[in-house]
Amino acid sequence: MKKTTYFAAAILALAGSAAFAQTGNVGIGTSTPGSKLSVNGNVAVGQNFSNSAVPANGAAIEGQLSVGTTTPVGIVEIVADNKGAAAGNDHYFKGFGSSKAPGMFMMSANGTYAAPTPMADNEIIGGVYFSPYLTNGFHATNSSILGIYKGDGTTQESALAFYTTGVQERMRINQDGNVTIGVVEPLEAFSSVAKLSTQTSSSVGHYIKSSSADLNGLLLLEKESAPVNVDNFIIFRAQGANLGHISSNGGTGVVYNTTSDIRLKENIRNTKFGIDDVMKIQVSDYNYKTNKTSQQTGFIAQQLYTVFPSVVTKGGADVSQPWTVDYSKLTPFLTKAIQDQQAEIEALKRENASLKSGVAGLSDELNALKASVEQLIGNSVAEKSAAK
Repeated sequence: MKKTTYFAAAILALAGSAAFAQTGNVGIGTSTPGSKLSVNGNVAVGQNFSNSAVPANGAAIEGQLSVGTTTPVGIVEIVADNKGAAAGNDHYFKGFGSSKAPGMFMMSANGTYAAPTPMADNEIIGGVYFSPYLTNGFHATNSSILGIYKGDGTTQESALAFYTTGVQERMRINQDGNVTIGVVEPLEAFSSVAKLSTQTSSSVGHYIKSSSADLNGLLLLEKESAPVNVDNFIIFRAQGANLGHISSNGGTGVVYNTTSDIRLKENIRNTKFGIDDVMKIQVSDYNYKTNKTSQQTGFIAQQLYTVFPSVVTKGGADVSQPWTVDYSKLTPFLTKAIQDQQAEIEALKRENASLKSGVAGLSDELNALKASVEQLIGNSVAEKSAAK
């Protein structure tokens, strides 16, 4: 048997097409194969590729390619089955010298390989999928990153969409470089030009925490050029309508604005509150338990609630959800109290003026009466002198 094998190998070697080494290795294009199968040249695999010219030292495979499995599902499948960390479960793309900075390209087109046609808007270019094994098998779309074409077939516009838990899109970087979190196109009117747009069904939208002992701007909003009085740094909205904003005053200060448009109000009438209600407020000196050295002056939320409940937000049973006071909401009540007080002052002024006028009249009458008395006394004296 060995003689027959060596004879066949010798014939193939002489033909220059293949060689069988004594080690059992097979060589094609080489007489000294170092592996079970060594090919010096190119390889074409597949019925339609068998007569095709493949690039030098390259390989062309018409069907599926698998590593570590004989039953691939996709075009290319690589399986590491309990190889251990030392065996390397990772996949590396290495480049050296003029081949450094290797890349992985996912390219898509309509049509065929021989006659491709442009993609349409919102078609998926490609994606990276992360799939855990569940009781019913691998879940192909558990989380993923998709490239989405955003053009008309002539422009190079695309977006990246990030999915978690199946087909739930969580974040997108759109074709303009703007980032949306929890917002699926189409975006709200002004958000389409925002660099970061977020939307959530949670009661807490954003949470920022610092471990610094000395904060110097946990949230910093800065305009590069000089401020003007139309600069809105923060805008508050609900159902597409503005509720208020924090803006620049055009100088070095900040203005806090809240909606107060008469077009939004009805049942307008004079308030029932006045100075008597303001006088019921207790103004207290105190310190917070967390800072015993800092003396404060202000209101106690629970007491203020008994007078003006609209300026107080009730807290929870636990002190971690404390009662709070919106001091700015006291302004209308204080204004009304000043108006009541000023009305009393004006009334007293008028009363005082009336009293002054009355006193002046009495003074004139008194002076006239005094003059009459003095005249009578004078006449009486004169009469007595004449009688003597």
